[in-house]
Amino acid sequence: MFYVYVNSSIIVSINTKFDVHKVGVGIDGDAVKVFRDYKISVKGVMDLSLQANQKLGGDHKWGLSSLTEKLLSKQVVSYPIVLN
Repeated sequence: MFYVYVNSSIIVSINTKFDVHKVGVGIDGDAVKVFRDYKISVKGVMDLSLQANQKLGGDHKWGLSSLTEKLLSKQVVSYPIVLN
């Protein structure tokens, strides 16, 4: 994970545009959290877990790690973030 520090009005502008696509596994939940925490309605979101269920069948609640393991037979290694 990395952090980018930019003007907050740019972040709001990007997140509220339908034509700027935001893609991720479980991103719907992230969009809900952004709205709950900051009252910003994130638009143009595509949740890859929904796509995975359509392609793989079933109704699984995917995360990045489980979907990567299923599709690529690889594990996602996550390291704790240490902030000074």
